[in-house]
Amino acid sequence: MKAKRDRPAFWRSIAFRIQSWYATALALTLAGMMVGFYHVEREHRIDALDVELSSLMHSLLPAVEPRHEPPPPDAHHRPAPPPDGGFGPPPGDGLRPPPPFGWHEQEPDEARDGDAQHALSSADGEPFWWVMWDRHGEIIEQWGGDRPPDIRWNGGKIDLPYQTLGGYRVMFFRGPHNTRAAAGKSLGAVQEQLRSYAFRLAGWGIALFVLGVLFGWLIMRWGLRPVHRIAADATRIAAGDRAHRIDTLSCAREIHELGMVLNDSFDVLQREIVRRERFTSDASHELRTPLSVVLGQLQRLISKPRTAEETHEIASQAHAAALRMRALIEQMMALARLDEASPTDLAQLDLAKVARHAAQELDSMIAEHESVLSSHLSSAMVLGDEAQLQRLLINLLSNAVVHTPRGSQLELATGCDEEGPWARVADNGPAIPPEHLTNLFERFYQVDSARSGGGCGLGLAICKKTAERHGGNLSVESVPGKGTTFTLRLPRGG
Repeated sequence: MKAKRDRPAFWRSIAFRIQSWYATALALTLAGMMVGFYHVEREHRIDALDVELSSLMHSLLPAVEPRHEPPPPDAHHRPAPPPDGGFGPPPGDGLRPPPPFGWHEQEPDEARDGDAQHALSSADGEPFWWVMWDRHGEIIEQWGGDRPPDIRWNGGKIDLPYQTLGGYRVMFFRGPHNTRAAAGKSLGAVQEQLRSYAFRLAGWGIALFVLGVLFGWLIMRWGLRPVHRIAADATRIAAGDRAHRIDTLSCAREIHELGMVLNDSFDVLQREIVRRERFTSDASHELRTPLSVVLGQLQRLISKPRTAEETHEIASQAHAAALRMRALIEQMMALARLDEASPTDLAQLDLAKVARHAAQELDSMIAEHESVLSSHLSSAMVLGDEAQLQRLLINLLSNAVVHTPRGSQLELATGCDEEGPWARVADNGPAIPPEHLTNLFERFYQVDSARSGGGCGLGLAICKKTAERHGGNLSVESVPGKGTTFTLRLPRGG
């Protein structure tokens, strides 16, 4: 239940963030498309209206009847050509200009009005209107609906032929003899059609957005299935199935590396758990033996009256078992400290000096065992903890003394080569069987042979861990007839 309470809020999930970005991008894309469609439709309808206005203008000009007489002919003057874009009289014979475009013989009023009304009618119910000014700004003709007040003579200037003014679409036209014409139609029907089209676009846009978000959510769920499988596998491992691993073969390429890293982490964790469980079991077993000796001797002592000699013998045996327990506990505490962190009391030191002090610590033990120690100590500067490195060499030397016959030859050497500083402890005693070499540095591991000396099997494990904590390595080589050699290699100091 606690895991559920501690889960982040849903809006902090990767799926929600990706879906939010996707929905935003989809909404902006659809909105842009809808605006584009609306703009295209609007331009299309305006263009269609402009075509209607152009057709209207060309159909009404022939129906226009002049309100005054045409200008008198002048035999010595030809009318100037009209401005660009206008309609002027075509060249005549120089005596009398031909009738200009839009000027023709008068038709009956009924026919002219009928043609105009027919031209000004509209299929959508919005009537066209038409107005024409002479060169002085006086209205010559005006048909159709009411002309909007914004449509004026404006000095006869035409800025643009098609304009939208006051809710009307208007076409301006330069007629003959500096006349100006304008035809237009209300945009009410077009705006209503565009409004209806906009509502339809909005409906389609919303529907596409909902479908797109739903489709994106389904793709997201499908894409995150490998992540959910990894989570399920990790939960299964956390529940106690430590042998289970993530199936990286079925993972996508992007998830495969994550699965491999997690599997490696689970393997390391599994090895650590097994090692700790074995350490706890071995420690319990090692402590049980001396504790049983102490309890047995005490029980023997209190079972009946003893002589002074018997009491001293029993007390000596209990004392030896207690010392063994203390040594075991101290080694276990040393291993625990090494497991917790790297050494912090580091300093520049000479490995030869450390080895010399370690040999001096064991002078009495070596002499008692009648062993012969040869020292070949060359300077080798390292960065390390002097106490831990000295204990490492003491453990190696004491093992060489204890696990070899009396009078054996021992060697302690230090130096530096192209690979870095090194220290070596060698003896000429019995070789270690090859099948034991791979497990020699494991905790509580003991070789049941002539090399056993009654230890608890933690000394070499402490040496190995100390070397690793200093960034180095401890290796062993054992050859029958030549003896065993332990080699410590450390990084260069400074």
